[in-house]
Amino acid sequence: MQKTEVPDLSAIATVVGQIGRPTLPDALDDMLARVAPFDLSAIFGFPFDSRPLLLHDGYRQHAEASALKAYLDGAYLFDPFYTACTENLQPGIWRMRELAPDEFFDSEFYSSREVHPCISMQAGSLVEEIGFLIPLEGGFNAVYSLMRSQGLPFSADEGKD
Repeated sequence: MQKTEVPDLSAIATVVGQIGRPTLPDALDDMLARVAPFDLSAIFGFPFDSRPLLLHDGYRQHAEASALKAYLDGAYLFDPFYTACTENLQPGIWRMRELAPDEFFDSEFYSSREVHPCISMQAGSLVEEIGFLIPLEGGFNAVYSLMRSQGLPFSADEGKD
């Protein structure tokens, strides 16, 4: 990966200027790509008592519609980021490998393009993923995920270690 940079004030101002607009997630993607280059992103909302909401689709045509449907129809229950939300883990940035139980990496969810939208373009290889856990009002949680499609790890400078 290339050397990362700290976003300048104009990049931050651009993001702030998008608050309340549907272009906010794209502005966040643009700013954060300067700090931690990534290939894919997504924001999922996890309401307390219903299926998740895809709030931002930054999969860039990588995730098949059937995989997203399977995820939203129930496969999300196996997602370590969903589990972190239900367990009220501390808000902030987390690596998938910090949240996932050991057996997760041997599971069908981990390796199946049919049920998990974040499988690498290399068959059977999950992308490297970091996610921001964000609690919202009323028990609603959101996860903003940044992913690298070839599984290259995020460095300590790019994510929490």
